[in-house]
Amino acid sequence: MAKNTSNYNLKKPSSEDFYNVEDQNGNMDIIDQQLERLNEDNQNTDLKISSVSSNLSSHLSDYVRQPGYAISTGVANTYLATLNPAPANYVDGMGIVVKINVANTGASTLNVNGIGAKPIIDSKGYQIQAGKLLYGRIYSLKYDGANFQLQGEGGEIPKLSNLIVNGDIKDSSMWTAIYGTLSASSNILNVTGNGTNNWVYAHNPGILMYRGGTGRKIWVSVRIRVTNSVCNQIALYVSNGTISPQLPTLTSPIQNVWYQMRGIIDLTMENNFRLYTRAGYPDAATANGKMMQVKDVMMFDLTEYFGTGNEPTAEEVAIMVDKKGVNLFDGELKLGIINIANGVPGPDDTRMRSRNFIPVTPSTNYVASINGVAANMAFFYYDQNKTFISYTTNSQGLFSTPANTYFLKIRTITAGDNNIYAHVQVELGSTITPFEYYLKYDWWDSDLKLLTSDANAWSSDILNNKIAYVNGSRLVGSMINRTVENNNQLALDRYANGSGRLSLRPPGGYYDGSATSWVYQDDANFIPANIVSGKSIFGLTGTFSGKRWQFGTIVAVISQPFTLTGLPFKPSKVFLEYKEPYKSGYGVVSSTADLGTGSGGLFYYFLGSGGLSSQINAMTNDGFYISSDFFNGNTGNWYYRAYE
Repeated sequence: MAKNTSNYNLKKPSSEDFYNVEDQNGNMDIIDQQLERLNEDNQNTDLKISSVSSNLSSHLSDYVRQPGYAISTGVANTYLATLNPAPANYVDGMGIVVKINVANTGASTLNVNGIGAKPIIDSKGYQIQAGKLLYGRIYSLKYDGANFQLQGEGGEIPKLSNLIVNGDIKDSSMWTAIYGTLSASSNILNVTGNGTNNWVYAHNPGILMYRGGTGRKIWVSVRIRVTNSVCNQIALYVSNGTISPQLPTLTSPIQNVWYQMRGIIDLTMENNFRLYTRAGYPDAATANGKMMQVKDVMMFDLTEYFGTGNEPTAEEVAIMVDKKGVNLFDGELKLGIINIANGVPGPDDTRMRSRNFIPVTPSTNYVASINGVAANMAFFYYDQNKTFISYTTNSQGLFSTPANTYFLKIRTITAGDNNIYAHVQVELGSTITPFEYYLKYDWWDSDLKLLTSDANAWSSDILNNKIAYVNGSRLVGSMINRTVENNNQLALDRYANGSGRLSLRPPGGYYDGSATSWVYQDDANFIPANIVSGKSIFGLTGTFSGKRWQFGTIVAVISQPFTLTGLPFKPSKVFLEYKEPYKSGYGVVSSTADLGTGSGGLFYYFLGSGGLSSQINAMTNDGFYISSDFFNGNTGNWYYRAYE
């Protein structure tokens, strides 16, 4: 008997069935129908795949929705990039992420797929400055219809702190000579050999003396020359006494030629690195009286500023360092006026003024601008003591400082000119140049050193990981913050002076004085049970209720009574003892009421219960009284013990 297939219901005759042509034809019809359906499905799938492929291509070329990525080619300042798929043209909002192949040295352009070179600007709309694009770094840019705008950047050159104190050689302070003597003039350090060695050194500890650190990259730079023709070599390096990583040595320097030695040094050990300059001679006698000169010394901790693995190359740092800023204004604006009569800032209004003094040079021409345009401004002049001198105004931003002017303040004149976020620039000369961000102080930090020249802190005086500037140099604190620890610091020592004072010596570190900043020492005897009830010692109230006692000396005088006061309690019994000078030995009496002479010349007496009559001897609230009859001629020292 025939059966049917499970999927398409085709008839399957059994072995005993006769062939039936109708069954065969029916099966063929079913197969034909199913094959036609498969063909239609395949055609639909092809259409769908084609649609998806088209959408994907559109998506990949949509650089507005997602930026493309490219590694730039070309030369510094003129960058090329190729995207795949290639954009047909630039559109507003188009984004590109570029890995820079060479650092820029000035204003730069980007040309994508040959469409055309467009300026690269910062997020504030100004062309980027030298050193803004660093080799190997990745930058995101957006096309704004005319320029490629750098995303997430302010356009300013990073200010690296020079770790060398007195790197501009104002004098010879902070420098030390080895096998030679030092002097300084005209910002040049003179190092003269003394004939005790063929090497002559000068070193400066800088901040690395206190910081150092394995894995740090340090950029160093110095200008060196020798004033003789017999020097074999000059070198620049850092050393902690164990290792001395250095830049390549320069051999056979030419007399009176300045050599700039600069580069990156990798530190492989911790702490106590100093910067050294060195000149070598054939022998000690030759080195005697020969001079090496040093100037323009800089040392930057690149790892501290940029982070491990993100340090720029030596060439990129050189571009940043060699960049000279023209803008003298620090950019700090506030609303308000300046009084034209006395140069004193006035109340807020619809104009703006500089917040701080601007250093200037006497008898010099300057120009001020706002957002790259000549500004109608008032200029206020001050002497070296910042005492007001006079003021001028100019609609083109031009002014000339009086002969005794060393500081300046500015304000706008037009009411409503109060955009305190505007780009204000004050520069030498009479020509307005493109805006540049203010470098707060030059690489020598001269202004900073002047402001902090009387500072005398060390890193151990500054809280751990806090940063300060001392004598113009950057210090990272190392003082332990005890407040953030477990708030229970064991005192190193204690001292009790016996007059009511207990002193504890805490471990070194910072304590903020809050309720959680404690130091302590343990003493098992410092408990309430060891303190008399009613008394408190350092806030601990006593619970001891036992009897107190005190001993002392009574000086007896013939025919005179004796009164003792000042006991911290009212005595109930007093034990008296007298020993005649000519007697020897000690005796014992068997009765507390014994008024006689004990063996060996000792006399024992008790006052109070069981003792002498209260009419003759009496207790007081803080002592006792003895009548003149009691002593019976036994003058001199009597000894007492009074019991509560």
